[in-house]
Amino acid sequence: MKRFIIGVLLASASLFVAAGCSSSSTPNPTAAPTVVPTQTATASPAPTGATPTAVPSSTPLSQLTLVVSQPQNETVTKDSLISVAGHTSPDAIVSVNGNIVKAIDGDGNFNSVVTLVEGPNLIEVIATDLVGNQATQIITVVYAP
Repeated sequence: MKRFIIGVLLASASLFVAAGCSSSSTPNPTAAPTVVPTQTATASPAPTGATPTAVPSSTPLSQLTLVVSQPQNETVTKDSLISVAGHTSPDAIVSVNGNIVKAIDGDGNFNSVVTLVEGPNLIEVIATDLVGNQATQIITVVYAP
């Protein structure tokens, strides 16, 4: 496989150079084309006795879930720090206000602490699975010291 990739890269470079192109921004039409030798890619035969295996076209994934259990929406608190906790799919990545949550257990439970400013605060929790699907919850918490 490496030989094939190298061969393709070298072949591409050869065509680039043979066409009179260079890495500068303006082509030089009077320059003689330079031909760079390339290697020919060869495919490796399958080992004898090997049986081909089918690769599924897509793997069914579990539905992405996100449940923020705390705090409740429109919570009013006198504390400047609030714990944000919930549950998501075990393979998901969770962020709270743009910060990746590192404390996710094998069951998908997470917990993070957010610093509040006086007045209303939006807390955005996003779960993202391995294929890029996202689930989002936005919660408003009011800090009234």
